[in-house]
Amino acid sequence: MVIMIIILYLDFISYSKKLRLIVVYCIIDVSNDNYVGLNIKEAIDIFTIRRSNCEGIYKGAIRGQSKSDSKKGTQNNDTAYFSDSNKKASKKKFGLFKSIRSKLICVFMVTIIPIIMLGLISYNNSFNSIKNTATKASFETLKQLGKNIEFELGKYEEISFQLILNDSLQEYLVLDSANITLDYMEVQQKVQSLVKNYMFTNPNIYNITLLLKDNKTIDFSSNYLIGDVYKNMVDSNLMAKAREFSGKETWIGNHGEMRELSGKAFWVGIHGELDEHRLENTIDYGLSLVRQINDILFSEERGLLIIDLKIDLIKSLLEEINLGDNSELHLVSPDNRDVAFEILEGSSMLIDTNDVNNNITDKEFFSRITDTDGTFIDKYKNQEYLVIHTKIETKNGDTGYTLVGLVPTANFKAEARSIGTVTIIFTLIAIVIALVIGLYLSIGISKPINRILNLSKKVASGDLTVKVDVISKDEMGVLSDSINSMVESMRRLISNAAETANTVEVSASTQEQLSAIEELASYAKHLDETAKNLSDSIKSFKIN
Repeated sequence: MVIMIIILYLDFISYSKKLRLIVVYCIIDVSNDNYVGLNIKEAIDIFTIRRSNCEGIYKGAIRGQSKSDSKKGTQNNDTAYFSDSNKKASKKKFGLFKSIRSKLICVFMVTIIPIIMLGLISYNNSFNSIKNTATKASFETLKQLGKNIEFELGKYEEISFQLILNDSLQEYLVLDSANITLDYMEVQQKVQSLVKNYMFTNPNIYNITLLLKDNKTIDFSSNYLIGDVYKNMVDSNLMAKAREFSGKETWIGNHGEMRELSGKAFWVGIHGELDEHRLENTIDYGLSLVRQINDILFSEERGLLIIDLKIDLIKSLLEEINLGDNSELHLVSPDNRDVAFEILEGSSMLIDTNDVNNNITDKEFFSRITDTDGTFIDKYKNQEYLVIHTKIETKNGDTGYTLVGLVPTANFKAEARSIGTVTIIFTLIAIVIALVIGLYLSIGISKPINRILNLSKKVASGDLTVKVDVISKDEMGVLSDSINSMVESMRRLISNAAETANTVEVSASTQEQLSAIEELASYAKHLDETAKNLSDSIKSFKIN
């Protein structure tokens, strides 16, 4: 009887929940006096056969149930407590983002988000601050350059005014070219000397042309004029524009009376109608001042004064400032001639504005430039540029010229890039620190839990001699003490079960045997619940 009870007990703790029904059946079989009068060997043989038959019948039923479940897309293996399906469910339950280790690492990684946000905000704020500061500085610089250009252009407007008022020129205007006398030639010589003197003392003057009627034209360009140019240009647009500015300026005569001059200076980028009458139709100048000439005595139209300035003057003025690498400066005339320079590696280079890609007068953003000074952001050459513009106005009024500065916004980003680099470095450092701390803490937690898991497997296999050795004083230490207490309780339950078995052996009556077996079953049930609770507690701490 004792041997059978021991066999039943070992079956009870090793079988799955459903197979434990076989043990209950065998307990009933033993309690029904089916083995009374048999010797030990015969009783054990019969008991073994009956137990095997019960196992075969029940396992066959289980296999049939498994086939039925497989049709429904489910699979259940009840022949072991820790089955493959339980392992898969365990893996699913404790996935990558559900294990304690992953959660700890994620928590520390989340702390990096404020650092990244702070870096992005700092970078954007610094970029905007640098852009605003650079915009203001560039705008003030461009305005100062515009004043310098206005000052230079104002000088040549004053020179033109002096030329028109020159006594020799006024005398030359009223002389009869049909009657060339010695006095005529002397006056003509004086005028030529006057013009040469202005050109010599002002090296930025490329050429001065006195386009006069009656074939009195004086010109010192090597690309000389051909024919009676004034007669050929009397109905030209250049002449018409000069007439529009006539009568708009006054001067004080020798006797204090106010008298009108017949012309006010205006500026053009190209005077193509005049260049057509030269030996070669080329543009060797940068910009030109044009002014109508009238004689003071009769206030009659006598011709045009044209002062061509060298392009080097524009270059020298635009080279005074540097708006940054790859920036451009454009001086656009009222007739849309674009003279531009680009800053490359600190040096100013002339841009070929004959190329449509370089001439900004045809660009969409150029139409946004108004008569007032200002700045805006727009696309140019497939990049984002800061556009700065200002009008050129002298004492005589608006010249029609517009000074435009183009600055790549990438230059501002380059200035703020150092902040972005520092942010990236500190973010990487924070990530490394978070990973190290997370791994350190997760490993410190996972090691004792893994030891508890290994112990639970040994307990499930029937080894109740194991003990968890965790010396920490935190929750892991408390859990380890609880596990050890449960294992000790299980050992005591088994000891009590053994004592009950001994009681069964010495019991004489069938009723006492049944009571002992019921008590054994009660202990086994208690032991099963204890093992289940232990297993559930361990699963909740499982780590991948």
